[in-house]
Amino acid sequence: MASPNYDVLSIAHSKNIGDTVAAAATNGARWTSAQRDNHLNEAIRRLLRLCAEQAIAKMNAGRSAVGEIAFFDPYILEEAKSLTNNVLVLSSWTGTATWILSAYNSTDSVPIKRLSEAIRIWVLTGGNSFLTASATNQYWIRDAGNFRLVDGATNSTDSITLRFVKAHAALSAGGSADILLSSSYWDWVTDIGYVVAFEEAPNELNDAKAMQKKAAVLEQIKAL
Repeated sequence: MASPNYDVLSIAHSKNIGDTVAAAATNGARWTSAQRDNHLNEAIRRLLRLCAEQAIAKMNAGRSAVGEIAFFDPYILEEAKSLTNNVLVLSSWTGTATWILSAYNSTDSVPIKRLSEAIRIWVLTGGNSFLTASATNQYWIRDAGNFRLVDGATNSTDSITLRFVKAHAALSAGGSADILLSSSYWDWVTDIGYVVAFEEAPNELNDAKAMQKKAAVLEQIKAL
């Protein structure tokens, strides 16, 4: 068994949704093992998105994101790739650079700032000399699934080092990979897994419980 921790989580999820099984690969009376996999994988994706977006917002505001980083630390990678005409698809980075925490131009030895909508027009048009992109004042844009460097050049093949949160790779009961998240956060996964499960089968009681579970997790995330 290559996924003992994930399998434990699948069984815990089955109890949480009232469809108890004794083994992760066993189908319940209502949900199959594969459906429980879908619930848990979607829960992990949602949690990663929430924590990554909160972390990036904090860092952009000059605040610490140590709590969020502790959550998705197993998903963080740092890797350099070379651009072609200033662009490279984000899936070129191992595991896909889904949320970029920082970017560095290893060729020019300068950090690259995220280009916000607030200053986009100034950077792209050269409307402000302090913001205009150049070899020493570089920006990056997420452009239709690509990383795009804005450095005043049009044919950059620079090597770009990204520190990023990779995409979640789907897990399955008895699969070849195990859950990456620390056991400290497994209750979040099962609670959001409950929410996902009952989005498929809504009723008044289930909806109320799902809202309570989701609200509790969101409060804990906000407190990171």
